[in-house]
Amino acid sequence: MNHLALNLTYYQRIRDQIRAEHPDLDDETLADTVEGLTDLHDIVAAIIRATLIDQALASGLRLRLKEMQQRLERLDDRATKRRGVARDVMTEAGIKKITAPDFTVSLRDGSPSLAVVDEAVVPESFWLS
Repeated sequence: MNHLALNLTYYQRIRDQIRAEHPDLDDETLADTVEGLTDLHDIVAAIIRATLIDQALASGLRLRLKEMQQRLERLDDRATKRRGVARDVMTEAGIKKITAPDFTVSLRDGSPSLAVVDEAVVPESFWLS
């Protein structure tokens, strides 16, 4: 049996024994008496302290994760912009491919995009319902 369960059993046994010997004892006096005879209150207090520490650490970690998520978004945004700059420069200079020791980059024609100028001219069979 673990230490907490053993103390709980001991606490309950003492409480029941005092209650049996002094049935007229009020609940507050009984609780104070049993608390002075066991260390169960100290054990529970230690558990609560550990819980409060865990909650504080979790709160701090939540904040740190939020900050790191924002940093990740900034890095992703910066990478996208840099990739666009490289693409634009390669396009303007007519460079189709660059081979470096750690990467290869090349431009290729993308799929043509569709620009609908007047939806009324699009046949009904092309519309999804």
